[in-house]
Amino acid sequence: AVTILGRTAANVDGLVGDLRAKTGCEIAGGPLDGDLPRFLANHDVIVNGTPLGMTPDTESTPLPRGGLEARHWVFDMVYRPHRTRLI
Repeated sequence: AVTILGRTAANVDGLVGDLRAKTGCEIAGGPLDGDLPRFLANHDVIVNGTPLGMTPDTESTPLPRGGLEARHWVFDMVYRPHRTRLI
């Protein structure tokens, strides 16, 4: 399952629509501040494509502390700093 979460509903809806149209896959969308524990329980791969955690706001993170488990694979697209709070 693929779920796109974001801070701006219009951006999430647009991306979900584009991906559905191009892939034919079932793609869900929702708010980043929604029910994150439920989303995390149903997904193994987490990709942060937001600027949350990027310099100068290095204390921000898109996920709550303790939300990740050992089974999760995480890719943080933030490039500065090299090590973010999410990672």
